[in-house]
Parts: sequence; structure tokens; C-alpha cells
Amino acid sequence: MRPRGAALRPPPAGSHDEASSHSTQGNSTMAERFNIWKPKTSKFFYCRFTVGGHIFRGSTKKTSRAEAIAFVKEWKRIEVRKYEDTDGSAGANLTLLPAVERYVQEFTGTAKRLAVLERQLDWLVDEIGPGTRLVDIDNNLVAKLCARRAGMYRYGRASAGKVSSCTVGHEVVTPLSGVMWRAKRMWGVSLPHMPDFGMHVKRPDPRERELSLQEEFRIMRFAGDYRDILEFALLSGLRRAELPIKWNNVLWELNRIRVKVKGGMTHEVLITPGIRRLLEANRGRHDTHVFTVRKEGLRYGENLPERPAGSGIPIEDEMLFSAFRHFRRKSGVTNLTIHDLRRTAGSRKYRSTGDIGLVAQFLGHRDIKITRKHYVHIKLNDVSNRIIAAEALELATRDRVREQLAE
Repeated sequence: MRPRGAALRPPPAGSHDEASSHSTQGNSTMAERFNIWKPKTSKFFYCRFTVGGHIFRGSTKKTSRAEAIAFVKEWKRIEVRKYEDTDGSAGANLTLLPAVERYVQEFTGTAKRLAVLERQLDWLVDEIGPGTRLVDIDNNLVAKLCARRAGMYRYGRASAGKVSSCTVGHEVVTPLSGVMWRAKRMWGVSLPHMPDFGMHVKRPDPRERELSLQEEFRIMRFAGDYRDILEFALLSGLRRAELPIKWNNVLWELNRIRVKVKGGMTHEVLITPGIRRLLEANRGRHDTHVFTVRKEGLRYGENLPERPAGSGIPIEDEMLFSAFRHFRRKSGVTNLTIHDLRRTAGSRKYRSTGDIGLVAQFLGHRDIKITRKHYVHIKLNDVSNRIIAAEALELATRDRVREQLAE
């Protein structure tokens, strides 16, 4: 009946028969007002109020307006008393360093993601100060942190340019908001001045870069031993960190490849004929890893000698990242990242099926909005072609019906 700490919205306009705000008498430091309304779909009045940064909302179970108001006043009086009994200080003295240490201990992601997170949190602790209380972290401090990070160079080199707004969001806003929201929601820490982290994130327009077939042929020409894993990326739609699959990920009897993906979730890739061909071609080259490169000599470039039989060296995430930059440059293809292969895979599936839900499942998205926003870009020509095709189908159907009526 009274969820705490969630960012709840007031009832939308038109969703209730009656709605109003009232003031309560009491501690002047508390939020003094509450909302009360009666939804069209309920016979009971509902209410919403805030105490010490926590939002309380629910049904009063009262059909009379006067009784509902009395109920809300009493409920809020109880919550204010609870807040005052603890001086509103649940976790008020919790400082950043122990909060970060607990957050890391409770982290459930992959070891690689944990290593990245620890590096980001180390920087935040150094900049903010290990003894800074969480309640003292506000919008002003977050803005200073973002400005500080935005003024730094990529890789620490001026020649590489300043870091992007995405980097600022990923390395400052995301980890810090993760710590503070967990402290508020899970640890019961009262944070009445919780920063509005959304206002500190500059969201660039979604990237639309895709790999054309001509570019694909040029890159594959120079990819050498990395050709199979690149083709696997285009057929599976997996992210770069997920591409170095192992044989224990391959479930032959289920015709699936099961991998851990972003967020610690499990995702299954269908073993299509194209993917099966790649798997069969790489059998026997390594005991644990599917995709490998030769142990000696050049591993990418044009006109490589035939790869010798036998085992190879497993292709790891960073190894693929480095090699891709080199043979992409040799191929003459510009402004392309490995993640663009995932976007290409999703867009190709959408163009061939027209089913956005299928593409979301193919890419492992839990929210179809992500698929629409980041991975599917219907060009003007695509729209025109579909409109023309739909019209042709309508005309053909109309002609067929006309002929049937004429008989």
C-alpha cells in the first residue's frame, strides 16, 4: 500500500473524477501537502504524499471524501513521527567509501564488468573524497564531476581529443547513481537531496552507422583468421564482449548457443545453417574456444597463406578490438566499429522480416523501445518501397475481387 523510494508520478490529467491538494499541520521541515483523488475505475479515494524524501501512495479504502482526508492525515502523521524519531538520519552518516565497497560486494555482473566498475568507482572516490557523506552529494557536486571528466583527454593523450558525453555518462553518472539509488532503495538510507542524475546525461542522437555489403566484402578480404568471428557477429547480433564463445556455450542437442550478455542475463542464439557452418569449420582447433587465430605469422591482411591445420590461439575481446581497427583501416572502410556489426545484424533482420518484435528477441532486448531507438533505422527508400509494395498488393486484391464479382 505504501511503496517507498520509487519515483512515482502524480495521477495524469483526466484519469480521476476528483483531485485536490490539502495541507497538514506539523513539522515545518516535512513535505506539508498531499494529493487525494478518486480514479474512474475505483470506488475508493487514493492518496499520495512525501515525507523525508520518501513517496507514499495507495488506496485509502474509503468511499467518503471526508473519511479519506482524515485517513491520509493520520497516515502522514504516523510517517512524520517515525521520521522524527530517527531524526531523519537513517544512514545519514554513511560515507562514500564504505558505500562503494558494499555496492561492489553486492554487484552481480561479470568479472570483466566488475573490473571496469571498480576503476570507475576508484576515480569517483578520489574526486569526491572517501569521507564524503552520501547525503552531501547533490546536483552541484555531480555537475562539477561531469565537467571535470568532460575536460579530460581520451587515453590521457591530447592528440586523441576530449572524452565524449557518452563516456561522461558511463563513467560518472551511471556508477554514482547506481551506488546512491541502491543505498536509498535497498539499504534504507534517507537521501532527501538525491541528485537528478538524468539532467547530467547528454544523450547524443542514436548512431545509425551500418555496414554495407560492399564494405563487408572489402573488410572480409583483409580479415584473415578473423573472418569467421566477424561473420558470426553479423549472423548472431552479439556484442563484442560476447563474440568469443566457448564450446560449452554450444548446445548441439537444443540447436542453440547460450551466452551471458549485458546485465548478467542469459541469451540464446539459434544455430542457423550459416552459424552451423562456422562452428563445423572451427571444430578441432581448440579445446575450449570456438574462434581462434594461427599461432605464428600474419593473422590478417590480403592474400594470407593458407592456415595450417591444428590448434590455434583463442580470440579474446581486446584482441579482436585491436585487430579490427587494423584490418578495417587496410580495407579503406571508415567510421565503423565492431558494435556497428550488431546494429547491421538487427537492421538486416528487420528489413527482411518487418517484425520489430522478432528483431528485439534476436538481439536479446528486454525492452522493444531500445530496438527501435538504437538498432533499426528505416531509411526513406525503405519506407517508399514498402508503401509502393503495400499499394500494389491492395490493387491486386481489389482487381481479384472485381473479377470474382463480374463472373
